[in-house]
Amino acid sequence: YLFSSGYLFSDSSNNWNFEPSLMFAHKDATKETFADVNFKVYRETEFGRLWAGLSYRNSFEGAEYINVSNGNIEEQRLQLITPLFGIDYKDFVFSYNYSHQFGDINFGSGGFHQITLGFNILRGSIDCDCF
Repeated sequence: YLFSSGYLFSDSSNNWNFEPSLMFAHKDATKETFADVNFKVYRETEFGRLWAGLSYRNSFEGAEYINVSNGNIEEQRLQLITPLFGIDYKDFVFSYNYSHQFGDINFGSGGFHQITLGFNILRGSIDCDCF
């Protein structure tokens, strides 16, 4: 199950847009539930659009592990913070983000990088008087 909500606040006088959003997800198969809190800012320029944002993910369930330093069974929830930025130039999209995981048990060094390259194939090509 996935629930997402957000709103785009526009300031046309100086070409800035702000987009806070929330996402709530639940996976029946693994019984995982988590929520994301996000904030993005956009700046329209003469060559395209620049954007940056910050995302925070928090899991509601924890995974148990044995703390090797004291031998105790402990629990850790998945918590990630992700700064991101990108640029839209004509129909091309480039973005970069780095997700950092909190806690004693984490993926490798505690973070991972993601680069996205995209191309908008339908932007502006659909014209519909549907309503």
